[in-house]
Amino acid sequence: MPTLRVARTSHDQAAPSHPAMGDSTLYPTGRLDANRDSELMHVCLVMGGTGSGGMERHVSDLARELALKHRVTVLAHPIHAHLFPEPVVHVHLDFGRWRHNPIVTLQFVRAIKRLRPAVIHAHHRKAGAMVRQASPFLTAPLILTIHGMGKANRIAKAFDHVIGVSECVTANINHPCKSTVLNGNG
Repeated sequence: MPTLRVARTSHDQAAPSHPAMGDSTLYPTGRLDANRDSELMHVCLVMGGTGSGGMERHVSDLARELALKHRVTVLAHPIHAHLFPEPVVHVHLDFGRWRHNPIVTLQFVRAIKRLRPAVIHAHHRKAGAMVRQASPFLTAPLILTIHGMGKANRIAKAFDHVIGVSECVTANINHPCKSTVLNGNG
């Protein structure tokens, strides 16, 4: 079992620019960013919906790139399995029937507990809402990427860091720890 180093930060200190990187830090939500020295970091990407647009392509590209240096698991609808070839692991989870369904939330929490990722990164509002609802039961740092305009501020409160895919999207996010990462799909 890897050693967990913890460096506490106050709420007015800036957390690292990307919670999945850097030294171990206790974030304002109390979750830990574990720098697992000798292991590959296990990143869990969460993607809701059944669409086939820019967000899905972005998550697929991100998973492939992360898998070059980390362990990557994607929780997404079975329709997206073809987007995540090995070594990325695709875990089937049907968010289409979620709408605050406690059974689907329980399935999600059980999957996360079994996977034990170092960081959980949700993409867009549906996956973000699921992670938010499950957040009391999660210990890994939570990252949310918002891929479009819309109301996501209530969802974002449960996350340690929020990313917007453009300056315009980021400007509409009310969160103390946010950044812009251009995804190249626009």
